Amino acid sequence: MYQKVLDLDAQNAPALESLGYLARESGDPKAAAEYFTRLNSVDPNDYVAYLAMGDLATDTRDFPKAQANYERAYGLAKVNPLIIARAMNAALEDHQLPIAKRWLERATEMQRSNPEVMREHERYLTITGNYQESARLGYQVIQKLPRDPKLRSTLRTTFFS
Repeated sequence: MYQKVLDLDAQNAPALESLGYLARESGDPKAAAEYFTRLNSVDPNDYVAYLAMGDLATDTRDFPKAQANYERAYGLAKVNPLIIARAMNAALEDHQLPIAKRWLERATEMQRSNPEVMREHERYLTITGNYQESARLGYQVIQKLPRDPKLRSTLRTTFFS
């Protein structure tokens, strides 16, 4: 359906975005990147393409590229907590604690109450050795995201082993 839309309008942003995410979920990061690059050319002031390209770069462990894309997305949508969360995740995966800290410091109180930002904050606290605060925050996240296996695994490994 989305391809038919693009056949009629090659610059249809919702179709490009949807096909990009579909390609990513189908395991075709190259096609996903192509769709998101096209989306970016259609509307360079929309943060979605940058956020998605940051996620793709994180998936391939190209952390500098991921951070560059998250910075661009943040410049366009400072209020979006997913940008903070995903950028923190990339920084933590890259073992770049100063970068993760900088993203956390950028987060407003409202963004810090987002469960995904809270989860990355909890990971940051664990990695930096602040176990008591990490546990407190982790249990708050479990209340908000009761089925999050990533968080449950972190808490189990850190506090119950």
